[in-house]
Amino acid sequence: MTLKIHFSWLAFLLILGSAEQALPATLFVTSPQFGICVTSEDARYQYHWGALQPEAGRFSFSPLGQAPLAPRITVPQDALPGDLLRVSIEEPENLDSVTAQILGPKQQTLSRGIGFRPKAQQKDEWVILVGVPNETNPGSYTLSLTARAGARNVLNLSSLSVRARTFRFERIVMTPDMEKIQTSEDPRKIAETREFVGIVTTAHTDAVFELGTICNPLPDARRTSGY
Repeated sequence: MTLKIHFSWLAFLLILGSAEQALPATLFVTSPQFGICVTSEDARYQYHWGALQPEAGRFSFSPLGQAPLAPRITVPQDALPGDLLRVSIEEPENLDSVTAQILGPKQQTLSRGIGFRPKAQQKDEWVILVGVPNETNPGSYTLSLTARAGARNVLNLSSLSVRARTFRFERIVMTPDMEKIQTSEDPRKIAETREFVGIVTTAHTDAVFELGTICNPLPDARRTSGY
């Protein structure tokens, strides 16, 4: 009689109890979902009787009998407050959704982006744009990316180093008159608003669109931001 042991069950038998791993592995998992998880070489995680707690690296989950996803993921490693980060993922199989999040020290979500395909004819590439909040303090954060295709999904956790950044600002002293709440309509503001709405909602077929740099209309214009 020949005894056949599936590799996933063999992995389950070999890695019992609680352990912290830092090696590539194929694990039988019961949580966060039932099936197989293939980790990257740099993966760090806690594993306890089938329950997997990812900490860093790539984790590809799939049901028993299905091939795991193996996408190529490109993520930034450092950023400044106010930056817009570009995360990309390439996977030949059709994906249902792709999302990315910046997680704080307590794993709270600071910012979130939803993936899209930049080229309709190129279905294997997805791009996610996620912003770093302006008030983010310098330090180490986690950039989390999740891609799903049916019952299969990939979780990629990478470190994001945020450096310090100083923004321009201006302090405006408020006088008592400026702090008063206006309870009556201002005819001038109403007229200006109507004129503005008419301009932005009217199409001009003879309009010329300038794609170059915008110049300050006044030579002594005051600038209070870095944008």
